[in-house]
Amino acid sequence: MNKQEIFFEYVKTNFPEREDEIIDMFNLYYNVLVDANVKINLFSRKMPLEDIWITHFMDSLLPYKLIEGKNLRILDFGTGGGLPGIPMAIINPDSNVNLLDSKRKKIMVLDEMLDIMGLDNVDVIWTRLEEYITSRRYDYIICRSVKIVPELKRPLMRLLKKSGKIILFKSKILDDVLQFQNYKIHDFSSEIVGTRKVVEIRHE
Repeated sequence: MNKQEIFFEYVKTNFPEREDEIIDMFNLYYNVLVDANVKINLFSRKMPLEDIWITHFMDSLLPYKLIEGKNLRILDFGTGGGLPGIPMAIINPDSNVNLLDSKRKKIMVLDEMLDIMGLDNVDVIWTRLEEYITSRRYDYIICRSVKIVPELKRPLMRLLKKSGKIILFKSKILDDVLQFQNYKIHDFSSEIVGTRKVVEIRHE
């Protein structure tokens, strides 16, 4: 099987009740993301396009079982090309996902992508995390390929509900996790995705 077929099998295994709808949405997302990457660098242009299915799409869905509940508020901090926020929005259509990035051009392109995809449960936010103010806290904050420097800890906790969790996508380097007191490391490593750990952090 090629990488697209491997991803489709992953969807069929894990989301059998919505597999056709989810596969259609990811096909659309793939095309929109590839087109948008010509305008602005959302993912490495040196990457073979086939790798998107595993490196970005499957990887973004690995911790889906950790996102529990209905009608959730989810913040994707440092979203870049909408990863992992858009994949999470596709499999959680009843939840509201906010894509936050400090780069205006990326946010503008993401807004165009979402219009094409018709994802009405996703909103974009152009600001720095430290400057983001909202009266409604989040059930989950997801961060993929973002190093959490100490200055970000307080803003993250400020935006998180007391019952909420931060989900960090990591590979081998976990040093920024040590600043948190209440966390659990889940190992999702496999031959297909390589070394991949996800850190689940509770509010403190």
